[in-house]
Amino acid sequence: MATYQYIAKTASGEEVTGAMQADSETAVVRTLDDRELFPVRVSESRAPSRTLRGGKVRIRDLSVMYGQLSDLLQAGVPMLRALETLERAATNRRLAEQGSARGRVGR
Repeated sequence: MATYQYIAKTASGEEVTGAMQADSETAVVRTLDDRELFPVRVSESRAPSRTLRGGKVRIRDLSVMYGQLSDLLQAGVPMLRALETLERAATNRRLAEQGSARGRVGR
């Protein structure tokens, strides 16, 4: 299911905006019609880009990091401590920034 943004008008001419999830644009128009709204514009919302803030991280850098993570986990280091260690030891600035930005969300 996709998310659609819409602009519609009521019978009295008031403009209403909103978003809804639907299988298609046609389904959105039908739902608006059921709510006695007249669609002016319906467009699919684009998902936010999944590129990392500050640019891209190269595949090679990720591969090295995953290899190091694997070694730490096989050595018995707990997952969170292994991730924190990799964050501190990262030589790629972008990779380190992404680790710290994501790691602090749950703390």
